[in-house]
Amino acid sequence: MTGNDNAKSTPQQEEEEADGPWSPHIPSVHPYDLEFDESTMKSVPGSHIAQILDDYPTLLLQSDDVYPCLLEPQTIQMTGMLSSWHPDLSLQSAVYSGVAKKDGQDIEVAVKFTASIDTAVAEVANYGRLKTLQGSVIPRLYGVLFGFEKDSDEQVACLVMERFGSKLRLKLPQLDVVSRAKVLNCLLPIHHAGLSHSETFWNNIVMKDGEYRIIGLAKMSPHEETCHWNFDFVENASRRITYLERDELYVMCPMMLAAADDALYWNVGKLYLSGNGYQVDADSSLPESHEVFQFDHLDKYSMDHAQQLKNWTSYDVHRKWHAERNLSFAPRLVPDDVGQWIHVGVRGFSERERELALAHLLEFL
Repeated sequence: MTGNDNAKSTPQQEEEEADGPWSPHIPSVHPYDLEFDESTMKSVPGSHIAQILDDYPTLLLQSDDVYPCLLEPQTIQMTGMLSSWHPDLSLQSAVYSGVAKKDGQDIEVAVKFTASIDTAVAEVANYGRLKTLQGSVIPRLYGVLFGFEKDSDEQVACLVMERFGSKLRLKLPQLDVVSRAKVLNCLLPIHHAGLSHSETFWNNIVMKDGEYRIIGLAKMSPHEETCHWNFDFVENASRRITYLERDELYVMCPMMLAAADDALYWNVGKLYLSGNGYQVDADSSLPESHEVFQFDHLDKYSMDHAQQLKNWTSYDVHRKWHAERNLSFAPRLVPDDVGQWIHVGVRGFSERERELALAHLLEFL
């Protein structure tokens, strides 16, 4: 609707407003300029989506009255690109950093372009459904702008959001247990609001000063059943949860339980190897589960060092497992002092064991 607040909505407009807070079919009236710093954008290889719009590097975009932008019409200074550049996706979507004015103050914004209007509508609709969580669990959405591709009537949508820190570099299971608990607690109010996270939600986490936000709302879908989860991950992060307690949580929300499993959250005196597929009894001399997860993904260590740690971990776990059960342990392969497997045979094992004088694995971390 434009110009006349008393005008009645058409059935099509009422349907569009019910589906979400913004529709590209409603006429746009409020202009915004997005001014890209070409010297900064030169570091971005190849083409990106902003370049395909009219008048780049200064884009004239508009908002609409169905979901008005919370920022007054202005020029937003674009300062760089936040999303990982990919040659096959760069013209489909991209997230840029920028500086805007709000209430007379400079604020950092994240500006997300997408060539898929349907994806933009889905994401904005979910921001609307989670309005009370904006600024605490998810970033604030300031508004939606859109423009047109050069020499075309194809629309490109643009979400202007609060910039909150940076995208998480590590996988969720690689974080310490309190950090994992904070992320899982962010999911809980989203579930209570009737939405469920995507299977790849841990690729859509941003962090700042030890706090976390969930992004990528377009991939969220309606929760299949009412979520009754009342377990606080942070409050329970320092205590051991029994298998019985964990299993009882399943009826509250299977998806929350699965997210906690994927995050290797449960501290039940077990060491998880190879994700959450294999467990052994934990020992104070062994690393935490999230450290073993790092060995698998090789994000923290050099290849040689990671392989050394992996071999020593495997050997030490098997040695302790046999010792606790008073079983004979005489492998033909043992790691040498640099973690490489060597063949010693059954007879040579005892001698090699004494020679190695195996230290705790933590001395190698």
